[in-house]
Amino acid sequence: MEATGKYHLPILYELKDRGYFVTVINPLKMKQYCRALNFRKAKNDKMDAKQIAEYGLMYWKELEEYKVDEENYRVLKELNRNYQHYMELRIDQMNYIDQTIHQTFPGIKKLILHNSGDFSKDKLLDFSEKWWHKDLVLEKTEEEFIEEYKRWAKEKRYHPNANKAKAIYQLAEDSISTQPSHNTKIETNIREGINLIKQINQILNRILSQMIEISEPLEEYQ
Repeated sequence: MEATGKYHLPILYELKDRGYFVTVINPLKMKQYCRALNFRKAKNDKMDAKQIAEYGLMYWKELEEYKVDEENYRVLKELNRNYQHYMELRIDQMNYIDQTIHQTFPGIKKLILHNSGDFSKDKLLDFSEKWWHKDLVLEKTEEEFIEEYKRWAKEKRYHPNANKAKAIYQLAEDSISTQPSHNTKIETNIREGINLIKQINQILNRILSQMIEISEPLEEYQ
């Protein structure tokens, strides 16, 4: 596998724990390999995985197994166990929020996506924290909502796209929610659920940082 800063670490130690032979390829070596064979740098995970596999087959006899000393391995194993635990909690909570939002603002997931692979920000969660129900959008005129959305996007460091705001407003007009906007219990569940996910994200980032702190000095990262 190719070193990806931090996101490959949980997979790496899960495979090691199960007894698989694992080698970690320096991204610079991978880039040089692709350039030497006139490969274009992969722009998606499927192409990237194929190129890494081809590299592994070509240099199989030269590959060195990823090794870590016993003490660090025990620490990394425990960190990975914690990481997997919180990831399961995160997935369960994300599924719950997605299902609830589907009832309060049907179709919004097609317009605003979760950020993939990055725990620092999530646009759909941030949006739903403010507009958890379609009726909240319709409380304002289209022009007023567009301006409010643009201000919110700038504040959250997202692209303040007026066309996106128009599409959201149109969706709010056309969609039919199955839960009322005046139900404070649902609102509280959504907001508290989103807050829980953000807390879990912070924990996951901290665990990954600890794994990096142990892993970076190893030879494979040089």
